[in-house]
Amino acid sequence: MENILDLIMGLYRPSIFYIPSSLFPNASEKAKEGFKEFRVTDELAVLKITGDISYVENCIPTIELLNKQNNLDNNIFQLHKFQDQLKKDSFEFILNNVSFP
Repeated sequence: MENILDLIMGLYRPSIFYIPSSLFPNASEKAKEGFKEFRVTDELAVLKITGDISYVENCIPTIELLNKQNNLDNNIFQLHKFQDQLKKDSFEFILNNVSFP
């Protein structure tokens, strides 16, 4: 991982997610049909480490998640590297103000 943004993305990538249609109780039937047509709701999806989204029938979620622990462990070492490279104020600013994309 080369920069702080890579570290941040590594926190939530890869991930498995599911958005039930029940989260949108006030959506019109047309909207609900659109959500299902574009696979927004009621689908088990995998956000890969590359940022691509795949669905369960196209990949094995367990395989996608196997390296997550290694990536998170590596983040600790990378953070120490950034801490050594940046001034204390800069490093603390990044930790306190960088949000997820």
